Amino acid sequence: MVLQFSPPAGCQAQCIAQVILSFMGMIAASKYSRLIVTTREHILRHAFQVSEHFRRYRLDLATHRCILEIGDYTLLDRGRILYNHIYFSDLPEAYRLELLRGEFYMRILKHPNYNPRLIEWLSRYTNVKGVPAETYQARVEWILEHPEELWRIAFEHQISEASRTSILALYSLGGKTHINRLEEAWRALHQYRSKKYNWKTAAEDWRQSLQDLEGGFLNFKDQHAEFVNPSVKDFLDTVLTQNVDHYNDLLAAACRFEQVVVLWNLVTSPKGKPLLEQITRSPDHVLSAMSQNLQRPHDETDLGAGGYTIRQLDVGPELRLQTLISLADHTRSPAALTVALDYAGTVIKLWEENGASYRAATEVLNVIDGAEWSAIATAGLHPQLKSTLLHSLGEWPPGWGIAAIADYASGQSAQWTEDDQAVLDDLAAQYLGNGFDGELGDCSNEGELQSLSENLDAISSCCGMNVTRYQDQINDRIGELPDPEPDDDGWGTRTWDRDRILNTNVNPEAEVKRLFEGLR
Repeated sequence: MVLQFSPPAGCQAQCIAQVILSFMGMIAASKYSRLIVTTREHILRHAFQVSEHFRRYRLDLATHRCILEIGDYTLLDRGRILYNHIYFSDLPEAYRLELLRGEFYMRILKHPNYNPRLIEWLSRYTNVKGVPAETYQARVEWILEHPEELWRIAFEHQISEASRTSILALYSLGGKTHINRLEEAWRALHQYRSKKYNWKTAAEDWRQSLQDLEGGFLNFKDQHAEFVNPSVKDFLDTVLTQNVDHYNDLLAAACRFEQVVVLWNLVTSPKGKPLLEQITRSPDHVLSAMSQNLQRPHDETDLGAGGYTIRQLDVGPELRLQTLISLADHTRSPAALTVALDYAGTVIKLWEENGASYRAATEVLNVIDGAEWSAIATAGLHPQLKSTLLHSLGEWPPGWGIAAIADYASGQSAQWTEDDQAVLDDLAAQYLGNGFDGELGDCSNEGELQSLSENLDAISSCCGMNVTRYQDQINDRIGELPDPEPDDDGWGTRTWDRDRILNTNVNPEAEVKRLFEGLR
């Protein structure tokens, strides 16, 4: 039985909620009836926020809630969903026949970007009536390859401003981060945007935004937030390149240099060409965001009963310098180059005192090597950084540091002299004579031993040293490691999908084909 509810004129949200809950209570009291209500997770959570009646019954409703993930659907499940949408849709016959031609429906069902939003879209004539039937397949395939476009309606019309701010803040943090870091970025951005656009704010905005987005745009696990799938990030790439206000808001409210790096990476990607053209004309806004976050701490010492650990707070100084040089190179900004040169002095001092993050440091050298603006090459920055980097290895050079520099020196565009090579050769000899045994002893698993072996290969290739004896020691240690514990995630662990496969003799693909033949 299908029921259609038409609220009386003047009936507000609270009235509608009461009618729905009363009807649900009536069904629950019946011995012969069951009610199944389907909705998207973020819409359900929004209902809890806007309706006091729904909020009262939240716990009761939650005990009867079943969340279906896309990964739970078998091929036959997907086929039945698509079939039902098409069977009851208003699509003209010509479009239905296009789904059948060449078993096009099977390509939809097997596509990695299959999702209910797509099925709803392609089965509604109002969405495709501007597309001739003969190009219907091509249009659907384009949407399959660009699912980010299906997020637009929900982003622009179905969530609150606070929720939009949460999505944008998470994007600026790379799409996945600890919930505390997300809250920090959200509060800065929400405060900025509410003043700029004259929005009303409330104390519960943060909490409600998470409830609104969970399961819809975002997933939460182990105190971390992330986008439900990569297409959300792809969609936001498009949003920021088409709407520079969103981009500028994120820059202005950035409270970590990491956010500026993420935004700059978008600008320098193929998608970011429109943004790059604007920023090249006026780079001051980006430079200001970089300068404001340049001196923020990137790590801290966490003292504990057993000693101390270094906790990462933000991207390191090497990546900050690399981003500044990239900005100067792309925009030809003398002001950006001045800031980069000043900060390079800070980085050099850090390397002299504490050593470097060697892989990240060689990336700075690579950026300078590849710079197209001649002012960067003539600024004298490269030789200072390279010299400091070599000397920072010290009397007890670590193998990973030598290997990182060796990989850089082996590159075709590296600015590398015979004197540089002589220094590196001496450091490699010191390492093999004094440091290798200690690093080998510190390795506790095969992954660490394999990394140590790769470091030796890099040193051997660049410095021409025979490392066979050391590689043999690594192989002996690998052979001494205990066998790994058996993987419990085998057939002994029964899952819903596996039980269904074991308990049916149906050929899913054949059954799907039989099902869709009914559309003829």
